[in-house]
Amino acid sequence: KTALLSLFNRATTPFYMGNGGWGWYSSNDAKQEYTNMAGWLQENNLPAKGHVLVWPSWDWMPPFFRDYENDPAGMRAAIEEHLDTLVPIGAEKGLIEWDVVNEPHINHDVMDICGDEIMIEWYKRVHEIDPNPRLILNEYNIIMGGGDPAFQADFERYITLLINGGAPLGGLGMQCHFDENLPGIPRVLDILDRFAKFNLPIQVTEFDIDTYDEEAQANFTHDFFTAIFSHPITDKIVMWGFWEGDQWRPKGSMIRTNWTFKPNYEVYNDLVFNKWWTKTEGLTSRQGFYHTRGFLGEYEISVSFAGHTITKDVELTKDGLVVELIVPTTETGMEEISERPIEYGLKQNYPNPFNTSTVIEFIPEESGDAELNIFDAGGKIVLTRPILLHRNIPWREEIEFSNIPSGSYFYTIKMQKGATIARKMMLIK
Repeated sequence: KTALLSLFNRATTPFYMGNGGWGWYSSNDAKQEYTNMAGWLQENNLPAKGHVLVWPSWDWMPPFFRDYENDPAGMRAAIEEHLDTLVPIGAEKGLIEWDVVNEPHINHDVMDICGDEIMIEWYKRVHEIDPNPRLILNEYNIIMGGGDPAFQADFERYITLLINGGAPLGGLGMQCHFDENLPGIPRVLDILDRFAKFNLPIQVTEFDIDTYDEEAQANFTHDFFTAIFSHPITDKIVMWGFWEGDQWRPKGSMIRTNWTFKPNYEVYNDLVFNKWWTKTEGLTSRQGFYHTRGFLGEYEISVSFAGHTITKDVELTKDGLVVELIVPTTETGMEEISERPIEYGLKQNYPNPFNTSTVIEFIPEESGDAELNIFDAGGKIVLTRPILLHRNIPWREEIEFSNIPSGSYFYTIKMQKGATIARKMMLIK
């Protein structure tokens, strides 16, 4: 759980119908487990997608649905009852997305009974129950192996059907369970270009690479992630697990069962927490303006002046962002109007986990000399240096770890009066 929260900013949580032997309808314990998993993600502020509401094949549905094989009206009512049960749970647990339909190209038993148009009803019903989540159509063999023409053509047909029928389709999911038959990156970009015509966000779903060749796995992860990240129509990469001890295809993991890191983990960490991570600071102009560029995502912005600091959490989107922060000064006679009070103390380093360098920040309640110390897990000091603190003024420094091995470390600020504050960080190379 700690690794999940440290490495990812979104999650997918299961809500499978199942075939009766597993999934939602297998037992009350399964229902409670699914509900608890979604609740845990909500409690830990990790936005989540529910997977999946309708997997329309006898292979993935409990047997009682087959009682309606010759009863379209009964089938329609049974699935509507299913949606009426699960979607409110997702709403209660704050799900931001649903995979509404999964793999319709080869899983269409329900559509054979009720007609393809029933898919439109499902999307509308989910949206009627909870209008907040984005609703996804998920399919495989669109990118995998370079794409299968029959799957791609049917995917286009279903997308067109939903759009023309007024379904609130909010995005396209393209499963990416790769094996050693890896597509070329130009082919991947061509496929994204083809489906960009629908003007719906595309997310890579269920990503893994099932191979013993760890070098090829790492190289393709780098190239594929870079290509997906570069395309304007994409907005998400969903990994189908990361730890070998609990992954559908264990060879596709990034972290081995013994918690050592594979080469593809190093690639992931460098891209996400280094190359695609915006860290910037500077002085405003005389007019109080500061301009910068950054990757899309969530930011914490802090402004300090004359002993006052205010901080605001914001999100940078494709439309750009203008943030106005007013710093009170004693000269104006203004009261303390910061959007958030100054939070004294030692902050969590960022990024964390990190590769070769990380930023340590401390906001002191008093001025004076202090000492920064960094210890390894065995208590051995690997770095120490004196620092000078000024009350209310953030002290921050980027620390290089070029000659220090991977592992867990602790950093402390020891104050002049003897008080010591400590935090933990993780170095990954």
